[in-house]
Amino acid sequence: MTNSLLWTPLLFGLLGLLAPKRLTGWWATLGTAVTLGLAIALLAGFDSSAAGLQDTVDVNWIPGLGVDYSLGIDGLNVFLVLLTAVLWTGATAFAAFREQERPHLFFLMMLLGETATLGSFLAQDLLLFVLFFDLMLVPFYFLFGAWGTDREDGVSASAATLKMIVYTLIGSLLMLVAAIATAILSAHGGHVTFSIADLAQHPLGVGSQRWIFWFFAAAFLVKMPAFLLHGWMPDAYRAAPLPALAVFSGVLAKVGAYGFLRVVLPLFPDATVQFEEVVRAIALASILYGSAMAFT
Repeated sequence: MTNSLLWTPLLFGLLGLLAPKRLTGWWATLGTAVTLGLAIALLAGFDSSAAGLQDTVDVNWIPGLGVDYSLGIDGLNVFLVLLTAVLWTGATAFAAFREQERPHLFFLMMLLGETATLGSFLAQDLLLFVLFFDLMLVPFYFLFGAWGTDREDGVSASAATLKMIVYTLIGSLLMLVAAIATAILSAHGGHVTFSIADLAQHPLGVGSQRWIFWFFAAAFLVKMPAFLLHGWMPDAYRAAPLPALAVFSGVLAKVGAYGFLRVVLPLFPDATVQFEEVVRAIALASILYGSAMAFT
């Protein structure tokens, strides 16, 4: 069922290209509603008393590189999957009530964004996680840039989108380098694997963990976004179309925190303990700065 849940939004988005313009939004809403139904069924069948992954999919994707098409749910991601489906249904329905320019492409980008986000939560292979994480940038680049709104105070949608892409792309490239380095160093000259579960059983040395930790942390802190790495957020949020902003702020910002729990903590335990106070300080600064900005 996880496989169906993952690809249903994109399938509806592609088929929606054939629908009449006036029905495109409602067809996309139907796609998100079907996805929500699958997410609810997944949650209903979830055994909270069982340890480990459930509803798994594990297929050799690129055997020569040790990359698997591996999906699964557990207590860490099952409610995030449901949250994604709920918010995307509401945002897509909201957009369907309003006339959109180039509706076929708009709703295709919305549904592609849902598939990419679900993939980030469901992926149990490190490189697959990175690919879905990076794929999220593509639809929101177009949603923010093409359907965003220029503000009277000088904030333009194109400039805000470019700033967002520069921040997030740098973080994503660092994460890609870190993922490849993790798999190669863990192999010790043997078989390379990107399985998160296998990598967690063979942790790296402390020296390697230190720099790889911060490569992953950079990508996740930008996505959250944390204090000092949030410079892209104010302009991008103000320029974004409301349906895209709802899912971006409500779901995508949580992918960064999820990445710490799914990837950083199990794969780099020594570095996590060593840099715990630094991360706490960043979190505290983000809370206080965000609260101060809310008042202004």
